Amino acid sequence: MVSMIRYLIRFVLFIWQLPQNLIGLGVLLYYYLRYHKIQSVGKGIFLSTQFCSGGVCLGDIIILKANQDSDFSRRHELGHRRQSMILGPLYLFIVGLPSACINIAARFSPRISASYYQRFPENWANKLGGNDS
Repeated sequence: MVSMIRYLIRFVLFIWQLPQNLIGLGVLLYYYLRYHKIQSVGKGIFLSTQFCSGGVCLGDIIILKANQDSDFSRRHELGHRRQSMILGPLYLFIVGLPSACINIAARFSPRISASYYQRFPENWANKLGGNDS
């Protein structure tokens, strides 16, 4: 009975996060088909040597660039996963879009890069993931 309830909760969460889960599955499939170098390291976390960014969380899927995989990065992306569980379909607008914009801006501005993890939504992801920053 307990396992049935657990599966029901996972199903409801998958549907609640459906937009980002579908995008995450699509990105994962793209990298697998294009580069054939996706390594699963458990709990929906995948590593790729070819990934274009440090990491991304799209619903239940976390993809990290293999050379940037660390405990800090994993906890940070797990924090984003918790944000996705909380916000559901709003995650892409409240967290995903601002996070992507800040990430792009940080690549061009040392000032923004220096305070990247102190900005919303990155600071919230760190808090939810257990990182002290």
